[in-house]
Amino acid sequence: MPHSQTNEDSVSAVLQSSVEDLRKLLELSVEGIPVTHLIIEVSLILALVITVLWPKRKSQGANDDLTNTDKETLLREWDPAPLVTPAEEKPEWALGNYIAEGVVSTHVQINGASKINLSSFNFLGLVENEEVKVGHNF
Repeated sequence: MPHSQTNEDSVSAVLQSSVEDLRKLLELSVEGIPVTHLIIEVSLILALVITVLWPKRKSQGANDDLTNTDKETLLREWDPAPLVTPAEEKPEWALGNYIAEGVVSTHVQINGASKINLSSFNFLGLVENEEVKVGHNF
């Protein structure tokens, strides 16, 4: 019995020393680091470990146990919604034929009415500049 008591004491002493060393190491490693920073880092590490080690589950979708016949029936009955609005439901202004007249400028004539031109690359107004027109023989 005395021999086993000595072994238990030595194991206990080693464990206690290891725990103390680990505590000192943690104190030194977190010295000067803000607590919020440490909490965020620990949370991220835990989230990563949980994500990697968490068992993957098969999705429990509604169509997992359907037969091919059931799937074909569902596909035949499916009536998808249109991706664009049908022409008969569009407002009148969207259906009109518009004719733009004149040169590229800040304003353009559309069906006789002057409108602001938002569709040109005339950002600097150089298209209307007389020197540019003469220099490039427009």
